[in-house]
Amino acid sequence: MDRLTQSHPITCILSDSGAVRRVVFSTTEPEFRWIDIIAPDRPTLHSLTQELGLPPSTTEDCLDPRCLPKYERHGTVAFIILRAHVDPVPESAASSAELTQPLMIFTGPGFLVTVHRWDHSALARLRRDYEENGPTLEHPAFAVLEAVIQETMLTYQAPLDRLAADLERVEDSLLGPRLTEKALEAVFVRKRRASALAWMLLRIREVLLRVHAPTESTLPALQALREDADALHFRARELVEYTDNLMNLQIGIASHRTNEVMRVLTVMSVVFMPLTFIVGLYGMNFDAPEFHWRHGYLMVWLILVGLFIGVVRWFRRRGWLR
Repeated sequence: MDRLTQSHPITCILSDSGAVRRVVFSTTEPEFRWIDIIAPDRPTLHSLTQELGLPPSTTEDCLDPRCLPKYERHGTVAFIILRAHVDPVPESAASSAELTQPLMIFTGPGFLVTVHRWDHSALARLRRDYEENGPTLEHPAFAVLEAVIQETMLTYQAPLDRLAADLERVEDSLLGPRLTEKALEAVFVRKRRASALAWMLLRIREVLLRVHAPTESTLPALQALREDADALHFRARELVEYTDNLMNLQIGIASHRTNEVMRVLTVMSVVFMPLTFIVGLYGMNFDAPEFHWRHGYLMVWLILVGLFIGVVRWFRRRGWLR
C-alpha cells in the first residue's frame, strides 16, 4: 500500500461514490492526488471527514448550501470553503445564495479533494487542463490549490463587468424624460447584488489571509491571489457606491421634477390671484358707483389685463418663467 493510502486512505472512502468521484490526476514523485467529488451524499461526506480526522460539523458545512467562505485547520488537513459565482442567474437574484454556490476543499500531505454540489464550468475547464498538464507540475498540491482559488475568484469578474454595464444603462434611463418604478427597482436589485458580491469577496479575501504558503517559492503566488481578491473586492465596493450615487440621483431628480411642477402651479396661482380678487369683488351684490360710468366695464377689463401683464412681466424679469 502506498504512503498516501496509509496516511489518508481516500480511495477506500470514495470507492462507493460511483460517478461522482473522479481522480483528476495523480503523481508519484512527488506523491499527490487530486480527487473531485460532485453532489456526494451524507454517508460519503461523513466517511470522508472521519477518515481525514475532521469534526462532524465539517460534514454539515459541506451539506449546507448557504455556508460562507471560511478556513479551518485540523492537524495536517486544511478545510477551505469558497463560493463561486454561477451563471446564468434570474434577473431578480440579489442574495449570495442565489448568485453563488459553495466549493469545499480538503487539502493535506499528498492530496487535494474538491467537493461541490453542482459541477461548475470553471472547475470543468480546470480539470481538463490538469488531466493533461498536472503530472508535470513541480509543486502539484499548491499549484492545484492556487488554480482552484484563482478560477473561483475569476468567476466574479464577468458578473462585475455586466453589473457595471447594467448600472450605466440604468443611469441613462434615469436621465430620460420619465422616471419609472421599473428603473427604481432595477437600481435597488443591483445594489443588493453588488453588496452580496462584495461581501463574498471580502470573506474569500479573509480566507486567503489565513492560507499559508508551503515554501518560500510559492509565497509570491499566494500574495498575487490576495492582491487579486483585494482588487475584485474593491471593484465590487465601487459598484456599491455607484448604486448609492444612482439612488441619490433618483431622489434628486424626483425632487427637482416635483419642484418644477410646484413652481408652475405657484406661478399660475399668483398670476390669477389678483384677477380672482377683482372678479370676486365686483361679483358681490352691491351697487358700486363705477357701475354707472359710461366706460366702467371697459375700465375693469383694462385693469384685469394690466394686472395680468404686469405680474407675468415681473415673474419673467425674476427668471421664474424660464
